Amino acid sequence: MMFEGVRPFDWVMLVVEILVLLLIAWEIGREEYFRRNDRNRKAALKKIADGISGFIERGQKLVIEVPECRDDFSPCHAWMGRVAQWSYETIQFLSTHSPAASAAFLLVGDSQSLDNVVRKRDGSSFRVAGNLREWYQELSVRLSNLHGIMEKADVYF
Repeated sequence: MMFEGVRPFDWVMLVVEILVLLLIAWEIGREEYFRRNDRNRKAALKKIADGISGFIERGQKLVIEVPECRDDFSPCHAWMGRVAQWSYETIQFLSTHSPAASAAFLLVGDSQSLDNVVRKRDGSSFRVAGNLREWYQELSVRLSNLHGIMEKADVYF
């Protein structure tokens, strides 16, 4: 009863209208899928960037706290231990998120060209020498590497 007098052309039009509606639904669904993926990626990158920021702050604090060791080397050894701990924790964090970021962090190229004069907040300065100099320069290079990783987070993660 309902389909009495329905011509073949009407059936073709019904199929075309259904296909158009399916195409519209697919486009809307696809757009929402990509939008959600983009939001999730940005949230994940922000979480990683926040973690890297914490390591940058700790590294900068270590740079500021470089001890001047003349007679007593225990502050130097304690500082080197904190630098080693910072490097280890940073490597662990980066390697869980990106092996490429971890490798970039570990890359110490030309640390000899770095200045070995430490300028303190009060305006005074001193030269770091010996083993402490190597640790200071490595810390400076790795901190610079970490800044580069943070700036290019979308490439590394």
